[in-house]
Amino acid sequence: MIEISILIIIIFEISIFLLFKYFKKNFQWFIEHKDATPNFSKKILDKYNNKILNKTLGWDNVKSKKNVEIIIKKKKFLFEYNFDKNGSRLTGNNFKKKEIAVFGDSYAFCRCSQDNQTIQYFLEHKTKSKILNYGVGNYGLDQVFLKIKKKKLKNIKHIIVVFVPETISRVHSYWKHFLEFGNTLAFKPKYEIKNDKLKLYHKHIKKLSKKNIYRNIEILKKKDVFFEKKFQKHVFKFPYSLSFFKKFNKNLKIFYHLCLFKVTRNTQYSDKAFGVIVEENLSEAQKYYDNRDYNYLLEKIILEINSYIKKKNKKVYFFIIPQLFDLKLFNKINNSEKFYKYISKKNSIKLFDFTRQMSKIKNIENYYFDDFYGGHLNNKGNKFIANKIYKKIGKLI
Repeated sequence: MIEISILIIIIFEISIFLLFKYFKKNFQWFIEHKDATPNFSKKILDKYNNKILNKTLGWDNVKSKKNVEIIIKKKKFLFEYNFDKNGSRLTGNNFKKKEIAVFGDSYAFCRCSQDNQTIQYFLEHKTKSKILNYGVGNYGLDQVFLKIKKKKLKNIKHIIVVFVPETISRVHSYWKHFLEFGNTLAFKPKYEIKNDKLKLYHKHIKKLSKKNIYRNIEILKKKDVFFEKKFQKHVFKFPYSLSFFKKFNKNLKIFYHLCLFKVTRNTQYSDKAFGVIVEENLSEAQKYYDNRDYNYLLEKIILEINSYIKKKNKKVYFFIIPQLFDLKLFNKINNSEKFYKYISKKNSIKLFDFTRQMSKIKNIENYYFDDFYGGHLNNKGNKFIANKIYKKIGKLI
């Protein structure tokens, strides 16, 4: 009996090990200890130094036409992103008056939408003016603030800041790889709080070489809270079966969906595996909103953005747009809503959270593009948000 039990344990251990190694080739969220210091070839370093690095922001949009192809359930979707010489995304409209600029993350940028399907496109028709779009994918509010300060906004009277609740995680990250495993070229500046004031840390935002990259990483392992809090806790190691059981429900779902994907080659299963990760990340973000060690930095950044723009004699409006998974979690945990209500009332900030309102919409999935990022707004969703934003600011413009 003991021999049979031992044999079963050994077979299970080998099976988990082999499946993990097999899935890991195409699933970046499976990590081992060695992945904390990934191999950076000269080709990868050249790509980072020449095409990605922005010493102020970490990364930024490429100021040229860009085609992005996304395959969902064996269907191909081609999105074209066009920019003007200053890096603002174009809409195809020809309005001349320019008084409004939008900053933020990929929801401000309107990823997975054509140029004439963006929030800015619809808002231009409402305001009869050109809306500058300076949104950048995966930005935290810290990078948004830095971009606002970088841009010359001489004739701009109104600044709209759009972001997702997950920004609370992003503002605490120095290297996105420790937060979003596999995102190894996303080094970002980060604000730290010193003597109750924001101080920018950006020494790691520089050209990388074989000589300094690993020294850089060792420093970030000590500074980035997500190395210990997240990355280390998700590492698979021997015995692999024990790593599997530590997060049994999560790993069972992922292994199951990846098995189906490998057998059927149907991408809906790989998307579901990734969906498990997204849901976990957003659940963690909601917990941070109830933790002063995390929400205080975000509050300070919002207050600084508000103060900075007002000193420039411009009006600023903040809009929180939920990811699709945020809406699915809303009835379970909604700490972000409470946080934004509190700081808005406390500091008289024009801050509007659309999460509760959107959670009440039937068939809300029809407002989102079925992507693997956690659900970006589609044409219908962007038009809906543009209308809501106009209702909030239309009378003030």
